[in-house]
Order: sequence, then C-alpha cells, then structure tokens
Amino acid sequence: MVEGGGKELPEETMLEAIVRGHEALFRLIEIQKELAAAMRPQKMEICPVSLGDSLLSRVKDILGDKIRSLVFVADKEEQKARREELVAELMNQLAEETEEVRCLARQAFDQIESDEMRRIILTESKRADGRRPDEVRPITIEVGFLPRTHGSALFTRGQTQALVTTTLGNGRRPTEDRRYRGGDHQALHAPL
Repeated sequence: MVEGGGKELPEETMLEAIVRGHEALFRLIEIQKELAAAMRPQKMEICPVSLGDSLLSRVKDILGDKIRSLVFVADKEEQKARREELVAELMNQLAEETEEVRCLARQAFDQIESDEMRRIILTESKRADGRRPDEVRPITIEVGFLPRTHGSALFTRGQTQALVTTTLGNGRRPTEDRRYRGGDHQALHAPL
C-alpha cells in the first residue's frame, strides 16, 4: 500500500486499521441496540391506500393537461412554484371534500405527474429540460474556488453542484495534519 506521501505501508498495518475500525463498529451497534431497546419503539402500521381509478380520473378532469405542462418546466424552482399552484387549484376544487379525500387527491396528483413524466420519456424520448434520454447535461468546472486550500473545484451539472477540496500531506500522519497550530500554514483547518 502507498500512503499519500509515497511511502510504502505494510499490509499488516492496513489490516490492523480495518480490524480496529470493524471492532469499533460492533461497539457502536451494541450501543444503538441498547438505546432502541430503552426507547421501546412501536412499529407503525401502514395500510396501503388504493387511490382508485375514479379519484385519478377526477384529478385529471380538474387539472386537464396542466400536469403534462408541468413535466416540461426545466427550472426546479419554477417547477416547484408551478406544482404548488396546481395543487392549490386542486385543493380549491375539492374544498367541500373531507380531509382524507383531499390527501388522497394530492397523492393522485403526484402519481399522475410521475406517470406522465415516465410516459413522455419512454414514448416521446423527451425529458423535462428537453434533453433526449441519452444526452448528458453540460458540466462546468471552476478551479481555485476556495482560498487557503491546496486545491478546490466547483463542479456544476444542470442545477446540481459539488464542491471539492484537496490538501497535500506533509509526510505526517493525517490526524497530525488536522491540528491547527497558530501561524503554522501546514494545518488543514486554519481559520478563514
């Protein structure tokens, strides 16, 4: 095994570390079991509810093609706002119904939206943002994003972002590197 600084680690050392970690997990699992036993949790009964074709049809009748148009809103925030508007419209139409029916209608809305999205992808080969099923969103990378790190990058793909940082070791054990020692610039977690 090769450590970050290029030094060779004996396989026995690596195996010892894995065994110690494994043993530590057993102790943590036992503590969790003891806590769970002390709390005496009760299993909640969940009865699956069938929405029924009549409720699904009723929701489709109320909202018409509006749910289909929701599938093609690419921006997540805009789609969320539009979804909330449609649900509010549905709830207004069902204002006289019981709370249970309104709750089931909301579930029917979610199912219709999900089914419509799948149908469009499979039959029309389109996604919400207009991409074909085999197209990947553009990926951008901005390097040097954070100060005081040896390296950093911001990866953006559509509306999803990942921030990555790297720090170079100095030949010491990683636990020693994590300590901040005042003006020592070798530290990993120096204050910004």
